[in-house]
Amino acid sequence: MRARAGLPDLTPGLSQTAFRDSVVYERSYEFAEEFGVRWFDIVRLQLLPQISAARDATENPIPAGVNYAQKYWAPIPLAEMTLNAAWKQNDGY
Repeated sequence: MRARAGLPDLTPGLSQTAFRDSVVYERSYEFAEEFGVRWFDIVRLQLLPQISAARDATENPIPAGVNYAQKYWAPIPLAEMTLNAAWKQNDGY
C-alpha cells in the first residue's frame, strides 16, 4: 500500500514504539481533513502535550496552565446526567 502512495517501505525490524510513531505520523497526513479521526489517535496515545508543544504559538494559542489530562475526557451529556443523580460530571465541564 505504501508503494501506491510513492512511499518507501518502513525499515524492517522497527521497535514497537518506532512502528507506532510511524503509523501515527502517516495517519496525521492521511486523515488531515477527516474530522475527529486524528483526535482519536491523539487521545488513545495521550499525545496532546507533544502536539501542542510543536504547534506554532500564533495558531489558536493555548492558555498557560492548561491541564492536558482533563482534555482527554468529554462531558457527560446532560440527558444522561439526569438519569442518575449519583453521577458526577467530568472535571472541567
